[in-house]
Amino acid sequence: MFLVFLIILIISRSNSYLLGFQNLNPDETQMISNAINLVNKNFNIAEIDSTTSGILNSVILIWPKILNLDITYFSARLTAIFLISYIIYIIFKIIHLQTKNFKITTFIIAPIVIFFSLTKDPDFSHYSGELLSTTLLLTSYWLILKNKDYSNLILLIITSLLLGMVFISKIQFFPVASVIFLILTYELILRKKFDFLTICFFSF
Repeated sequence: MFLVFLIILIISRSNSYLLGFQNLNPDETQMISNAINLVNKNFNIAEIDSTTSGILNSVILIWPKILNLDITYFSARLTAIFLISYIIYIIFKIIHLQTKNFKITTFIIAPIVIFFSLTKDPDFSHYSGELLSTTLLLTSYWLILKNKDYSNLILLIITSLLLGMVFISKIQFFPVASVIFLILTYELILRKKFDFLTICFFSF
């Protein structure tokens, strides 16, 4: 399903989203600039400006360099499409986990896919700092649902790491991550799933 969402968004937004740069966003430009600076200055994080978003929002834009390509508006917006597709996919998985019905889940998720495919709003035509934080939060929530009995310590550690990464992704989202983490820690203590030292390590 992830590939389906990705292909739909790439095709539907190929002009206005990927190749149309009439509406440039200052935050997007800053994050692209940060990514280029990180590469050119040997990943010295002191060289980047993270006043509007955390360092992870810039780090994720470095991926073209792995393929020996340039970091551009095109690559940033391709990253945005990838994250939006993943977010829709995770929402699909979360809903399907509750409904257990593929048709109902598809019906519920369809408006989101249609909106992101057809919208011409410039606020949805750039890479934004909210996408990565939303990805981290939704993935954490999905892992919690998958591990309802809290018996899998590896999944718990991964969940806590993802929630912690929200802080260096978009600090405005950190209160939400903190609440989820505190509820999760409380549930672990309440259910006595692990000994005290394990819970302290998990919390750390």
